Amino acid sequence: RDISEHKRAEQELVAIKEQFEQTFNNIPAGVLLIDENNGVRFINHEARKIFGLRHEEPFHFTDGNLFNHLATSHDLYT
Repeated sequence: RDISEHKRAEQELVAIKEQFEQTFNNIPAGVLLIDENNGVRFINHEARKIFGLRHEEPFHFTDGNLFNHLATSHDLYT
């Protein structure tokens, strides 16, 4: 396989990823992408604002504990 073809495909994948991230982060609503294990794969800027997270702060909620965190920190069940 031609190296230049592989490199071109790699660059295209990087460009698509950057376009996705830019679009996802500019949605004017809080959006999370959840994987099949209920882990948060992506969280956009608006969702970070809602959850009180700074942009650079890592997001480590998995296995549904995000919803437990929200319920306890925002009194959703009271």
